[in-house]
Amino acid sequence: MRSIGQLDGQVAIVTGASRGIGRAVTEAFLDEGASVLGVARRENLLRDLERDLRGRSGHFQAIIGDAREEATADHAVETARAEFGRLDILVNNVGVAIFRPIWSLAVQDYDDMMSSNMRSTFVFTRAAVPVFLEQQRGTIITIASMAGVHGYADLTVYCASKHAQVGFNRALDQELRPHNVKVSCILPGGTSTEIAMGEGRTPELIAEANFLEPQSVARAVLFAATQDIRSRILEIRLRPMSEEL
Repeated sequence: MRSIGQLDGQVAIVTGASRGIGRAVTEAFLDEGASVLGVARRENLLRDLERDLRGRSGHFQAIIGDAREEATADHAVETARAEFGRLDILVNNVGVAIFRPIWSLAVQDYDDMMSSNMRSTFVFTRAAVPVFLEQQRGTIITIASMAGVHGYADLTVYCASKHAQVGFNRALDQELRPHNVKVSCILPGGTSTEIAMGEGRTPELIAEANFLEPQSVARAVLFAATQDIRSRILEIRLRPMSEEL
């Protein structure tokens, strides 16, 4: 249902849009009047999302591709410019998690997590920043994790990738603030998504943990995206009531 149009006329790119937090953010942005280019690898899930989003306030356009690849990022940004003449918001949301002790991780596990979590953030940000600099406005929001500011057993590489995202965004804020570009990082605790399952967890464990819902994270993203021109949100940390600090 339509809210109050806080994003009327704005254009956003959301990576990992087909499920979980990315889907919830896409729905929240559309309900506020934005046009959203949703990026995901799995065409069937994106087409299902397109069907489910019919009748929403904003406009949704699917971008099928691997968010780790420069070509996908360039295509998404170019499509935003060609179709809408602008780009206002980038949400870096793609992520992979493998939850196992360090001695049972393969080098390929490291490569998969660092590439999906950090490389995708880099290539999409790099593609979007020239547009934001030209416009002298824009917002970059990255979905990191509380694993980006704490360490957890069995999450060594995942924590490393999320710490990298947090550090990247803190430095990026310093680079882009003089150009009126806002940089925000959202750090959820346990969230009930496919990535929370990762490898090494069970559905029973997730159900018992009483995790956050993706819509709760999406509301935080929307809050960061709708600040007035004089303010920016640097970081938002969300924790389920069931998690200790």
